[in-house]
Amino acid sequence: MVDRTSIIKYGLEVPHLQRYNCGCLVSLPSEMDCHEKIQLVPMREGLPTWLRTDFIRNTVLPFFKLSAPLTQGRNYHLLSFSDQQGALHTIAAAVCYESWHPWLPQFRKDERVEAIVYVMYDGDFADHPELFQRQLLSVRMRAIETRTWNLVCSSWRGTAINDPRGRIVKQLPAIAGVLRTDQLESN
Repeated sequence: MVDRTSIIKYGLEVPHLQRYNCGCLVSLPSEMDCHEKIQLVPMREGLPTWLRTDFIRNTVLPFFKLSAPLTQGRNYHLLSFSDQQGALHTIAAAVCYESWHPWLPQFRKDERVEAIVYVMYDGDFADHPELFQRQLLSVRMRAIETRTWNLVCSSWRGTAINDPRGRIVKQLPAIAGVLRTDQLESN
């Protein structure tokens, strides 16, 4: 997502384009709700506050072929939608790297949500499935910690549904497909 804003640079207010990595929920009739990623991958997605200097952006990052183009999310809120019967449902979103950080607001036990949905891009390590297995393990731990359903939506091989006990209830193989929650067998 992109937000047009302005920043103060060299004492002048100048236009600035801020880019956010987001988890978005689109529901009928064309309503959209977004969670801006709070915990960015350091140096690759964004820079920590203490490193946000022109020297780092213009010299260090290009040397390592990095760009850190994203801005850290401004705030966090739960995502809500209504089902076909009109019942309101609330979910939390976590974008990729956020799954490794249990102190983030998505994982607070006092916020009762029906599920936590992880939006993940795992194409960068498609040749190393063991890395995604570690990430899936972190999601399973978050399910146990929060005692809620965790749904993993990945681009390559890890799309899965985890129950509140951290068990993988259903998982797609490493092929394109759809994983439906309405077709789960109850235990």
